[in-house]
Amino acid sequence: IVAAVYSTNFASMKYLETVCFHPPCTIEHDPSEAAFCRFLISALVCIPILYYNFFDNNSDYETTMTTKLPLIYAGIEVGCWMTVNYICQAEALEYIPAGKCSFIAAMAVALVPIMAGIFQKKPIHLLSMISAAIALM
Repeated sequence: IVAAVYSTNFASMKYLETVCFHPPCTIEHDPSEAAFCRFLISALVCIPILYYNFFDNNSDYETTMTTKLPLIYAGIEVGCWMTVNYICQAEALEYIPAGKCSFIAAMAVALVPIMAGIFQKKPIHLLSMISAAIALM
């Protein structure tokens, strides 16, 4: 299910770009409006999960702040990197087809473990090498 939802990302971004920001659309929209709406919906979906996990009634305030606050900061950092990723994808979709952009982004899943092995001196697992080779075929 996750792969199916993820694979619609590029096609939907390309569709929004061609329909809402070019002549068939009678109202002129800024591309940032579509991005704002998309991230607003995502934030609204995630707020109950964050609230439930952060405000656990079984622990006191001190325990909550020392154990869960670093996770919140890490989540903010990941969110910032995902925003940079989204902006780069939106820019790429202006110049290349959605299928090619999706392929390049999907290759990151196979290549990150290999790059971590090369640059961070972590062991590269055989399964990572096999999956990268299959992805390149």
